[in-house]
Amino acid sequence: MKLVFMVVNLLFLVPALIFSSYLAVLTIAAALKGKQFKVASAKSQRRFAILVPSHDEEAVIENTLASLGDLDYPRDRYDVIVIADNCSDKTADIARSHGDVVFERFDDTNKGKGQALRWCLDRLKSEGAAYDAFVIIDADTVASSNLLTVMNDYLEEGAMCIQCSTLVTPQPGAWSPEMTRIGFLLHNYTRPLGKKALGLSMGLNGNGMCLSSNLLSSIPWSAYSRVEDLEHALKLAIEGVRVIFAPEAYVHAIMPTDSRLAESQRRRWELARFSIIKNYTWTLLSAAIRKRSLVIFDMLMDLITPAFVNLFVLTVAGLLVNAAGTVVLGAPSALLWMMPAYFGALLLETFHVVGGLKVANADRGAYRTLMSTPKYALWKFKLYIRTIIKGDDKLWLRTERERSLPTGSAGESTDTSRRTDRSSHRDEGSTRGEENIRFPFQPRVMSVRIDTLNAEEVMKKIGQFLKDSKLHTIATVNPEFVMTARKDREFLRILNHADLNIADGIGVQLAMKMMYGEVCERITGVDLTWRLTGLAAEQGYSIFLLGAAEGVARDAAAKMKERYPALKIAGYYSGRPDEEGLVECINLTNPDILLVAFGAPKQEKFIFKNAKTLNAKIAMGVGGTFDYIAGVVPRAPAWMRRLGMEWLYRLANQPERIGRILTATVRYPIAMYFYKSSKSSVSRKVLGESLNELKSTIEAPSSPAPRANLVHSNSRAVEV
Repeated sequence: MKLVFMVVNLLFLVPALIFSSYLAVLTIAAALKGKQFKVASAKSQRRFAILVPSHDEEAVIENTLASLGDLDYPRDRYDVIVIADNCSDKTADIARSHGDVVFERFDDTNKGKGQALRWCLDRLKSEGAAYDAFVIIDADTVASSNLLTVMNDYLEEGAMCIQCSTLVTPQPGAWSPEMTRIGFLLHNYTRPLGKKALGLSMGLNGNGMCLSSNLLSSIPWSAYSRVEDLEHALKLAIEGVRVIFAPEAYVHAIMPTDSRLAESQRRRWELARFSIIKNYTWTLLSAAIRKRSLVIFDMLMDLITPAFVNLFVLTVAGLLVNAAGTVVLGAPSALLWMMPAYFGALLLETFHVVGGLKVANADRGAYRTLMSTPKYALWKFKLYIRTIIKGDDKLWLRTERERSLPTGSAGESTDTSRRTDRSSHRDEGSTRGEENIRFPFQPRVMSVRIDTLNAEEVMKKIGQFLKDSKLHTIATVNPEFVMTARKDREFLRILNHADLNIADGIGVQLAMKMMYGEVCERITGVDLTWRLTGLAAEQGYSIFLLGAAEGVARDAAAKMKERYPALKIAGYYSGRPDEEGLVECINLTNPDILLVAFGAPKQEKFIFKNAKTLNAKIAMGVGGTFDYIAGVVPRAPAWMRRLGMEWLYRLANQPERIGRILTATVRYPIAMYFYKSSKSSVSRKVLGESLNELKSTIEAPSSPAPRANLVHSNSRAVEV
């Protein structure tokens, strides 16, 4: 009996000590050295293909494509290719509506993500597509805007295979996805960071991974299991290829809250992982011994190390067996010495979890979720029992998507991943700032982001912008903007990169109500301009008026001064967007606020193009606002504006605008109806990050200032 208890205890204790020590070492390495690595900015911009394998993803893929369209990387240097794999829904149509490339595949024999990837890669190769690297993104994912910039930097340093942080979107109050989020933080951030510090290789997560074309030429994709990413990473390790961890970038996926879907997903993961362990353990061990490779041995350790909940259960179970044996056998010394060893293993496991979350800069919600560990452990135990009874059908089945996204609030949880500060990356080379970021749910109207703030909140945000030294951009989005952005992808990208997108137009307001059941406040460009003018007069900020017909900006400035005598008019100038030296002309006056009236999309493109060189703190396109303020064009009565009938008044006074009015009142509602119908009326709330800097890939002109310009002299605008 004593020997039996000894053997059983060792079967529990030895693995617990080995795995807990392994995880503790990685946690320490991540904490001490993980953040010391810096990657220099690349000198060249490689060409990427972003592959999005998709199977019936109409409920979620638009969020993914929207985030990929907002990447901080030249749009002509990457293509988004959606692999519509055996789709029976509108996945392909949604992707085409975004202007992305769509490859449709129908194959009932060779199913699965791995097969779809190989098919796509072979097709691109046969078509002679010239890409430097391929990035693979899941269809239910939101990517950080610096994804390709970071991948490009690592490729320049010689990396052939890169994996960014793969994390889970916070869903406060939903214990199952929140426990999964903790697991992802530890497994996909802290552990890889420790491996990177020790010069080891991390695994591939199937999402947010980058493979160079040269690597795929020498080692083609050949992983077709249900965990094709893990399988391919093991094959690369055996071939001596390290997977480099890129913590500066991340992808966020949404875990199901429905217990049925969560169980289906977890069951597929566990069965597939067990199959890989069974097929690759001996192969990895023999390769590690034969090649004397610590990297391959570490990949084996990573493969067989249980999840932190499973490891806790293993250790506690062993501790209970030890206690039972001690009681039954009368506390023999052979069992007593194991007791502190068990507690030591528990201590190491606790250190890994708590320390690992600290390294990952987890929010308080993650720590609170740890209280659900016993509940989660019981849920997994039941799952394993049902899996054993049911067996493994070995079929590839994608987890069914939930029909709506969680409705959490950005203020309720702080994301735990890192974001590279793009301005420091751009201007300081290898210096990379990191900060906590929040992930609000951001509604969009036909792919155009709308910020649902009321007038008071908008002015508060503008006040914050004016205290910053960076240029912040504001767009007043109306139905014409939305319709133009559908055809002009550059304009769409500029709008979604703006720091503030205000709903200007009854059509946008109604669309928000129809799509999300959310009533946002309508703030017209004219009203916002007057509010901004009042704020500037009160706090001593200066304003430059640019655009409109000859003399209109001057008259509008006079009207502003008439209403707010304390207002500082830095200058005014009609000008043209393509006029040489225009930026230098503006900068001579050193304005705090720049109002641009070139009309959309010219005014937004002008601001975007010259964002790096404009000295202002705020730049806003105002369209025909100067005409209204100057009195050139009469404004509709207040009652018509409140009813959303301003367009009718404009038509009566400016019949030449009939084309634009028809766009807003006829074409836009029709497009909105079909757009909503094509998404099966699913509420789409896009997960995105706050973009605090306007990005521009075009350098400002360096020509002499124009003859006609404005200078600021003793707080007076002087036309020369």
